[in-house]
Amino acid sequence: FEAIKSSEVLVNAFDRYRPLFFPRTGTPHPSAVNAGLVVDIRDTTAELALGVNENYTLDANIDGTAVITAETVWGALRGLETLSQLIRFNFTTGQYSISGLPLHIEDGPRFPHRGLLIDSGRHFEPIAQVKSLLDSMQYAKLNVLHWHLTEDQSFPIASRSFPELPQKGAYSDQEQYTWREISDVVQYARERGIRVIPEFDMPGHTSAWRNSHPELFAEGCLSAESRGAFDPANPGTFAFLLAALQDWTTDMFTDDFLHLGSDEVPSNCWNNTKDLAWMKSQGLANFSEVFDYFVNHMVSMAKKLGKQTILWDEAFMSAKPPK
Repeated sequence: FEAIKSSEVLVNAFDRYRPLFFPRTGTPHPSAVNAGLVVDIRDTTAELALGVNENYTLDANIDGTAVITAETVWGALRGLETLSQLIRFNFTTGQYSISGLPLHIEDGPRFPHRGLLIDSGRHFEPIAQVKSLLDSMQYAKLNVLHWHLTEDQSFPIASRSFPELPQKGAYSDQEQYTWREISDVVQYARERGIRVIPEFDMPGHTSAWRNSHPELFAEGCLSAESRGAFDPANPGTFAFLLAALQDWTTDMFTDDFLHLGSDEVPSNCWNNTKDLAWMKSQGLANFSEVFDYFVNHMVSMAKKLGKQTILWDEAFMSAKPPK
């Protein structure tokens, strides 16, 4: 393995792919030749982000050499994956080989966002399972882990600003993620060319938040049997959410995008005396306009935090978020 221009991501990838290229041991045939790989990256500084160049070319030659050329290290990772899937072990000869040499491959993704969603709010996944999933995503050249982290059912993610959120919102004291574990997953994913986009669904799908902060929820849905919704009539709601999101997006989640859900809102929660009076004072005629008010507040908040917002389709069907 040789890199014309090296990077830590590429060096670590070499270590990962050696056993993937050559998982078995055997006695090589006398006619076997030594294999060699050269990786040539033109730009070693390109950040992992939406639209980063992931194109590569792969040349595998009869003399046992292979060359991967890519604009970025993220393209080189895709080339390494393709090469790993071409190499076969022959149990009769004890040799590794690639069929159809010489080969020339020019490859690049059709879609810049190739994602997979996991829902740890409803079904807690241990960190080892999350990392195993990231390995599988790497093999399929997927590049976005959409991590749905909070739900009505549970709140497993650590919060430095409000540690009571997982303490009172997780399924159990063993079904939580520490700050270090989440940060480690983000780095683990980056090493494999995968961005991690967290989702904090709101204003609905938030009942687990209510376990520790019922004062932030609309009075119409405070019982344990009801699905809760954040109360936009309470100025403290937005101050609280700003502090929570700022904490998570400063050191933990570094991607440019943040998913804020905004689907399946139990708007009947706002049908109470306090919120109806507030709606009248704000000139909001119905609950759809309340939803619009909340969504636009949150999108503006994310922008101040340097994040672009992703929302579910209902935010565009029932509200009017900025383009």
